[in-house]
Amino acid sequence: MLSTLKVLKADKPTSYMWLYCCGDDSPKGNTNIVLYDYHNSRAGQCAVDFLEGFSGYLQVDGYQAYAQTDATLVACLAHIRRKFIEAKGNNKKTGKADVVLNLIGKLYGIEQQIKAKSADEKYVIRQQKSNIIIDELHQWLLQHQDKIPPKMALGKAILYALNQFEKFRRYLNDGRLSIDNNRAFLVDQCIEGVLNRGGSPRALEYFALWVAELFATDDVIINRSKFKCEQVIRSLKKKRNGKQILIEYLPLKNLYQIR
Repeated sequence: MLSTLKVLKADKPTSYMWLYCCGDDSPKGNTNIVLYDYHNSRAGQCAVDFLEGFSGYLQVDGYQAYAQTDATLVACLAHIRRKFIEAKGNNKKTGKADVVLNLIGKLYGIEQQIKAKSADEKYVIRQQKSNIIIDELHQWLLQHQDKIPPKMALGKAILYALNQFEKFRRYLNDGRLSIDNNRAFLVDQCIEGVLNRGGSPRALEYFALWVAELFATDDVIINRSKFKCEQVIRSLKKKRNGKQILIEYLPLKNLYQIR
């Protein structure tokens, strides 16, 4: 996942945090890791360099840069769903977008039911139940791609879904995979207010390392839904030289009373 930053003391006015996550978002998980990789570019080479030697699964949105890596890409259903939510807008009447959203809702319902099951059990149940729904969803998209103008929001949603579909349905092939990468999105939302206040590249590199360590703890995993940027800053202030780095990183230091 990619976050845009406005960095004051940098050669380029816009920089980026590349977010990588793994684990099952549970304190009992064996590998709960969150990594932020700071760059002044969104070029695919950033991901290629970071993932050098990695050829496993990588769950992503539709950004083409990830295709340059050696990873096996798995599309995120949450990103697909978001396109159809946008297409529906504030329309309270049932329409074509609702057909897709209903099918997606059924897929998430199955995931909720099998959440506590093993990877092998998830694989079997997905083959039995999810596969049929996914085929129905695919057929609906194919049948409507030429009926909806591509410049309409619904047309754009259909095109996005079809472009991602083969990558999306890969989650059926391995019970270890998630149906989406919402974990990365939610982690990013937790510190969104902090990430938009970059002071210098050096401080951002420190900040990325600290946040990665912070989100790897059980407490943050359990309470992430309530975790706010103010709590991130309070935690980082306790680090060695943390206050000095934060003052450099956050130009709006009075907002969080760093001194």
